[in-house]
Amino acid sequence: MALLPSSKALASLASLRSALQSISAQPIAARAATRSAFTQASSYASTSSMHTSTIRYDQSAPLNASSSSSSSSAPAAPPSGSSSTEQQQQGLHASEFDFDGESYEIPPFDEGDLVAVPSKEPIVHVKLSKLHKGSSTTKSSSSKAYVPLSAHVFDAPARRDVIHSAVVYYLDAQRSGTASTKGRSDVRGSMRKLRPQKGSGQARLGTMSNPILRGGAVAHGPRPRDHSTKLPRRVRELALRSALSSKWRQGDLHVVDNFDWIAPPSSTGPLARLLGSKGWSDALFLTAPRHPEPSIRSLIKDDRPSSSDPVYDEQQRLDHQQAIRNFILASNNLPRVELIELDALTEEYRDNIAKTSSDKKKPGELHAYEVLRRHKVICDLGAVEWLEEKLGGAIFHEQAGLDSIAESLGQQQQQQDTEAAALSEVAQPEAAASSEVAQPEAEATTPVTPSPAAQSAPLA
Repeated sequence: MALLPSSKALASLASLRSALQSISAQPIAARAATRSAFTQASSYASTSSMHTSTIRYDQSAPLNASSSSSSSSAPAAPPSGSSSTEQQQQGLHASEFDFDGESYEIPPFDEGDLVAVPSKEPIVHVKLSKLHKGSSTTKSSSSKAYVPLSAHVFDAPARRDVIHSAVVYYLDAQRSGTASTKGRSDVRGSMRKLRPQKGSGQARLGTMSNPILRGGAVAHGPRPRDHSTKLPRRVRELALRSALSSKWRQGDLHVVDNFDWIAPPSSTGPLARLLGSKGWSDALFLTAPRHPEPSIRSLIKDDRPSSSDPVYDEQQRLDHQQAIRNFILASNNLPRVELIELDALTEEYRDNIAKTSSDKKKPGELHAYEVLRRHKVICDLGAVEWLEEKLGGAIFHEQAGLDSIAESLGQQQQQQDTEAAALSEVAQPEAAASSEVAQPEAEATTPVTPSPAAQSAPLA
């Protein structure tokens, strides 16, 4: 025998039904001003009721609402006529669905109503800073240079949960995991039973390696193990983009043209004083060669070139190493200054990182924790290009550049069309006036030809 619902369940269903019937459905999308033929249908649809149920689409259904006599809130049928016929001709119709034996409607819509609009610009900007004081010409110039940055990399949404997972992943990998204690089998000593099982009146006791005895083993002590965890690559990249974006929003992200510095000796002191005056005493410096090339793997993939290392030739690496050598020597002894060469974080380096003891616990990549642990982040132009190429922002950056070029070309074409139309409007009256002047002159110069009858008539 099937169980019937209780009175409370029936009462709750009735209240839910009345609540659903009292909800007024809003229009799904605003209609264009030119669609005046559907104004009456749209105004009717805005007063119809929308309920949660299984939707049944019907192409041939007219714009009518059939409801039972018990439903007082059901809308009346709209006036049928030419407007309904025009809607059917245009392919617009009202979608119907059933709820508790009654038929309701939702406002008609088409694909033209659903338009995706970008919520933000694909490019953000940051002021170009100088590592050292410029020349007198640079001082006198009041113009400021700004570096365009990809919003996909430097204006990503802040994800605290993703950053927390990335920080835990990084710190777990940094744990040495060398804590070790001796178990019962590791304690050196005799394995004989210390006293008989019975007869002494004391507790039972086995070997001298018992954990309750002095000098014995440790019960459930730590053993050497690997504390590292796993985190998907896309999550790590999202955390890095969130960290860089937070630095940019807080104004702690600075971009310089290069890291050229004076040669040692007497280079660390001036650098420390300069960084202190700029507020960069606690900073992470990121550098890479200029003009990277995308890897072959990124060109084969259909999606954005994520996890693909930018490619540099050997001459680019040597020139860059020579350019930043003095800065590396000057910043080595500064306590809270860290320099990372991004071009060294290659796939080969990550594959061979476990072979060296000094780099064994390093992640082999730029991590969000390294960005967040320093107060400032200083990048040169090569590092900006590396980050955009590595994190997939180069495509958006190039697309934004192409869009701006296309927009400028469109404006130029529109301006040329406007000028051509203006010239044609000016030239049209002149052409009409010249034709009017030429017509009487043509009539005056046209010779009068006698008729054949006049030519054949004899002279009087």
